[in-house]
Amino acid sequence: MLLTQKNAQLEALYVDLQQGMRRRLANYEYAFGNLVDFLADNRSFKSSLDRGNSRFDFVPTNLHVNRIAVIGNSNQIMSYNDIVSVGAFTNASSGFKYGGLCKLASFLSLSSSSHHKQYPAPDFYPTSFAQASPIAAAVSQLRSHPVGKAMNILQEGTVMVAHLIDDLRNIHCRILAIEQSQSVAKRLMSQFSALFSMLNDQILVTITDGPAFKSLKSELDKLAKVLTRVNEKKKTISDENSSDDETTEAGVLVKFMIDNLRHIWLEVSRNMWHQVLQGLLHTPNALNVPLGLPPEVKSEASANAENMDCTSSRYLTGQPTISWFLNHFHYRYHVVMSQCLTTVTSALYLAVPRWSEKIWQQMITCGVPVSFECLLNANGDEQGMLEDWFWATDSLFGVDFVLVPANTTPKEDSEIMKPDFRIISLKRIELTIPYAIWKKVPENIKFCSKVELKLHPIMFTVSINDPFSYLSRSSIQSSINHRGLRNLKEYFSKYTQHFGAPAIVKVRPDTTKQDEVCDLITDIQHLISSGKSKRVKILKLAAAIARGFSALRFTSCKSAKDRTAMSVTLEHVRWLVDSEDMEQASFTSSLDALRSRGLRLDIVHKNVSTRKYAFNRLQLMNFPKLYRPPNGTYSNSVST
Repeated sequence: MLLTQKNAQLEALYVDLQQGMRRRLANYEYAFGNLVDFLADNRSFKSSLDRGNSRFDFVPTNLHVNRIAVIGNSNQIMSYNDIVSVGAFTNASSGFKYGGLCKLASFLSLSSSSHHKQYPAPDFYPTSFAQASPIAAAVSQLRSHPVGKAMNILQEGTVMVAHLIDDLRNIHCRILAIEQSQSVAKRLMSQFSALFSMLNDQILVTITDGPAFKSLKSELDKLAKVLTRVNEKKKTISDENSSDDETTEAGVLVKFMIDNLRHIWLEVSRNMWHQVLQGLLHTPNALNVPLGLPPEVKSEASANAENMDCTSSRYLTGQPTISWFLNHFHYRYHVVMSQCLTTVTSALYLAVPRWSEKIWQQMITCGVPVSFECLLNANGDEQGMLEDWFWATDSLFGVDFVLVPANTTPKEDSEIMKPDFRIISLKRIELTIPYAIWKKVPENIKFCSKVELKLHPIMFTVSINDPFSYLSRSSIQSSINHRGLRNLKEYFSKYTQHFGAPAIVKVRPDTTKQDEVCDLITDIQHLISSGKSKRVKILKLAAAIARGFSALRFTSCKSAKDRTAMSVTLEHVRWLVDSEDMEQASFTSSLDALRSRGLRLDIVHKNVSTRKYAFNRLQLMNFPKLYRPPNGTYSNSVST
């Protein structure tokens, strides 16, 4: 029995959660197999028609890089502007009957106060929902929540302990290898230091103050000394047999260390699982179904719980519904985060080669600004998509990218970035970059042999085709925009603190005046606070500020095919006017040319095998003028 207290409810819930984990792993293996097939078919992207195909849930929809460039006389690219377009980060195959992640987390909240009965709440952002919901905290491993912290320790600690035991088992052959004993010692000390740091928590004090933990630390010190002696002998004696005594001593120490490590981790696991299960049991329930859910959802979830195994005593407590919602939330969360991180990683690969030393310094000091715009409605299924998209983008806080130089010879070296990355942990990704690019890293950072970059998401959303955006549901969009404005102000404050005022940008085509970024932020604040139903100028100002900060730039709608095409082409033409001094008189003709003969129609054709945008006349009546496609380029019979 895993749990330290014999509690039938906790044990039943634990068994059910373990079964749910196995089902999720099976789903992930199935998805991975489908991804292998996807790549084997030489498919380079997931089309809008596959948006709801569960085989490709973890793949972002219609991911493309939209680049417009100015070419010089020798056909060399003089300057260019990149915008990454992608379908909303969402789990379309699971549907939206329960809403997106934000609404589901809100319904699973512990709080019964009027503050959390209101949806969206005034503090509408993922961390606030996760802080109030044990299920959301567990899935997102929120360290500020007891359940989230326990799940984080379980996940990261299990990996650490597995690696440590494997390294300890293989230590004999590494000791005998010339000049490896010292590196083995350093690696073990580093790994154990990370483990001890993670376990340094008040809730684990009875374990860390216990005899097994103290014994493990003592044995580790002894092993380090043995490895040091081996290294010293190898410097003066070439005979491998001279280290026999140390090898024997190390073998004895390793055996004790592995036994102690297993014992300690078993105790830690018991404590952490008890913390998780106790927290989950406090989830609001009526047959353990969240009180805030609509009646039809309660009925369906209750039926699911009762139909799982009505004859088994462990289901009499009603616990399966907790597991059911946890699994549903877990899968949805991993899908949207996978799509989001894939997209951001792709954009980062494109951006890094163009960074100057000054931009490198900015990104290291202030973080990488990632600027998102979303054109979804706040109605029907698109409200659920918007919630998923917002959860994914705002969760980029806390995601770290570790950049390391490639091991290349001068002949092999170039500034061409080839995809080479690995997932270190849930929110930590390592990218390998060519050494030719690494040379641009500031000297005071380069000696560390790696650069750690934190992401700083900034998001704004405006529905360009929703005639009802002024209704109460638009409060979701308003809440997201307020969050985006707050994030933007925070980045502006960090930037000015270290680098002074950012570059001025031009956003008024009828004048030569250039604007300070702080003035543009004030303009956005006024627009968000206004009562206008369509505030598309927010998107224009946000794009200009993103250029001033050298931000990664993203645009999304449901499928990144039609509305996104209108936004991307508009932003490209504005860039030509504002940054490349194209005549304002050419604005409209250039915009029509990009929409009727540019690559966006090629992308439409890749998705639905026709060169027509999916719009109808009634829909276009609600579009702002600059977002309307040229006559003859759209049809109401095209799939969205």
